[in-house]
Amino acid sequence: MGYIGIVNSDKKINSQVINLFKRDEIINYKILTNEEEIIEFISFELPELVVINFSDPDLNIESIMEQINHDIWVNNFGIIGIYNQEKISEEAVMKKYMDFNILTLLDSFLYKMVLTKCAKIILENKQFLFNKGFSEKLFDKDVGSFKIGNDPFVVSIYAGLASSMLIQKGLVKPELRMHIQLIFSELFVNAIEHGNCGITFEEKAKFLESGGNIIELIAEKNIDPAIAEKRVSIEWEISRDRSTFIIRDEGAGFDVLKLRDKVKKAGEYALHGRGIKMASLFAERLAYNKKGNAALVQIKHDKDIPPKAPETLSSEEIIDVKRGDIVCKEGEFGDSLYYISSGKYSVWHANKMVGELDPSDIFIGEMAFFLKNARSATVVAETNGRIIKISGKNFIQIIKKYPQYGLFLVKLLSVKIVRANSANVNLQNTLTDMKPTL
Repeated sequence: MGYIGIVNSDKKINSQVINLFKRDEIINYKILTNEEEIIEFISFELPELVVINFSDPDLNIESIMEQINHDIWVNNFGIIGIYNQEKISEEAVMKKYMDFNILTLLDSFLYKMVLTKCAKIILENKQFLFNKGFSEKLFDKDVGSFKIGNDPFVVSIYAGLASSMLIQKGLVKPELRMHIQLIFSELFVNAIEHGNCGITFEEKAKFLESGGNIIELIAEKNIDPAIAEKRVSIEWEISRDRSTFIIRDEGAGFDVLKLRDKVKKAGEYALHGRGIKMASLFAERLAYNKKGNAALVQIKHDKDIPPKAPETLSSEEIIDVKRGDIVCKEGEFGDSLYYISSGKYSVWHANKMVGELDPSDIFIGEMAFFLKNARSATVVAETNGRIIKISGKNFIQIIKKYPQYGLFLVKLLSVKIVRANSANVNLQNTLTDMKPTL
């Protein structure tokens, strides 16, 4: 768990946050109540995540944000924003602080329910921290992915992260955030309930009419371990004109045309089919694959917002890998590293599996790249996925031009080293326990 800063002077809110963090065993945080300690903390503690009360009446939030924005070395963290909807709108916050990596906004009521879940999800999926700034300098097309378990309570968090990403990149107007978030929320829930949980249109209708709710029905389905282990994967590709998201579940699929007919006949106020209706209203395009277990939704970018020109890595090679493909081999020399867009990868050393990598690890092969050594392990794709091959020359050019991102890489490598050390200690303890006693 990374270091979290809490920028807030309201004693009541701080007390609530402390109780929430204590309940969910988050211990690595610091409460910051005045401007001087806030700037000092962010400048020298280099947090990965900061919770900011944008409606704090006793803090000059605008002054604090301006100071941070002027120092490129410290404006390198993710933000969970809290705001009082009676004092400022969500759209106003997003628009005012568009230069910052605001990952999600929680109103003064909602944060009590989901703040700790938000923090854990973000810190376990470091690609969200990576998306603002650094990735914009790396790629012409931004690609990425994440996965959701069958927990409807976290859907709004992931939907908020996805919609905030488009706002922060200046691709759609802040006032459309709520509509886009609703599209994602409905499609994510559809993938959970109809896909992974296999809940049919008729089953859902009967359950709702009897007074039950979809949360209870999903919980019943997840008693089955085979259903509980299924995941919904979300992959995105953001180009100049539009963003494309593919939401894929692990279910058996469904007859898309038949369901659309049922939704149409059910009427505007039916208790089901809202995902298709919402996406049809606000998305440029909604399509399903033949099996019915993957939805493609496209969001058209606002032409009134000037596009950001790619920096230097627009020619980098995007590689679609299949299960079993070898990404790199132990002992070989390579002047490149790989950005993980999607997929799961196993790491092998001396013919033994020693670890796993996924999009939250950001890169493959960075140690050999930085040390100019032969690769210490072989990396194999365990699932289908997508990676981007980055040449050493271009990567160094980016670091030279934006040296503050070196801090991000140091933190990323440090996490991997700590994880590797912990795995080694656990292995040694296991071997010690297995030694025969005389």
